Amino acid sequence: MKKITFSIMSFLFIGFMQLHAQEGEFLRSYTGLKKVNLDIQNGELKVTRSISGDLEVHGRFDATRLKIKADQMGDKLLIKEDNNRLKSNTRSSWTMAVPEGINVTFNIGAGEVTIEGVNVDLNGNSGGANVQMNKISGTSNINSGSGNISVVDASGIFKINTGTGDVSCANSNGSISANTGAGDIYFDRSTGAIEANTGTGDIKAERVSIHKPSFFNTGTGDVEVTLGSGAKADLKLNSGTGLSSLNFNGNAFDGTLTMSCDSKKGEIVSPFRFDEERVEEEGGNPVVYKIKRFGDAEVNIKINAGEKKAIVKK
Repeated sequence: MKKITFSIMSFLFIGFMQLHAQEGEFLRSYTGLKKVNLDIQNGELKVTRSISGDLEVHGRFDATRLKIKADQMGDKLLIKEDNNRLKSNTRSSWTMAVPEGINVTFNIGAGEVTIEGVNVDLNGNSGGANVQMNKISGTSNINSGSGNISVVDASGIFKINTGTGDVSCANSNGSISANTGAGDIYFDRSTGAIEANTGTGDIKAERVSIHKPSFFNTGTGDVEVTLGSGAKADLKLNSGTGLSSLNFNGNAFDGTLTMSCDSKKGEIVSPFRFDEERVEEEGGNPVVYKIKRFGDAEVNIKINAGEKKAIVKK
């Protein structure tokens, strides 16, 4: 009888909360703005291109738990969710249609973020949201405590950081920096300057074109890079405890190739005969270096595997 009574009371309580929850709506349009900042606690955010040329904001939220503050100071706008019940959780949904060239900043606790088809300067901070960016250009700086970040069909300058999450980038060009404390990094058909670093995780890059100095580094994991064209700038691959592998994929190279590993624990695998070999003491450990010169260009490729295989393929 107690269990039945408890179930009935729970049902009534949930029904009471649903009856008293009121959907709030924020629907406004702004002109002449240069900067917008949207601060969300938990929910979904979608940023798209404005057709009208105005900034158009549409939000839906639980009005019994959230209040929305919108403050405009000249060409700057701040929209913020104010939780008027401490320790209560709620989710909201926001869409922003932004004009070209505007500076957009968002802060979100958890949820999902989608940014598509815009040309903006973007700054984003997330506690634990996943962020997906499609067909965008401009400058983007994205930070997430624990979320996955994806970039597809994009061009510009991208700085991406996540504490515990994966990063992927496909069919993009420009300057791309990806960092994760514990997660995997994946590149596909990307061009320009590429920087990839993970503390614990694997890095895989397929059909990438190196036009500016680039590096791929992991503390504990494997690094595997396949080139989509001949390397035109310095390239470094490094793994602390895993293998480092570079596949030229049939592309010609003009420059100097240097491979290294721990002389006792590691191994160098190459189809080429080297011009020079030497062993150097580094931190009390003997490190073997093998060098191959393909031409006179001042382009250097360095492949290092601390304790496993350093591999190069034609």
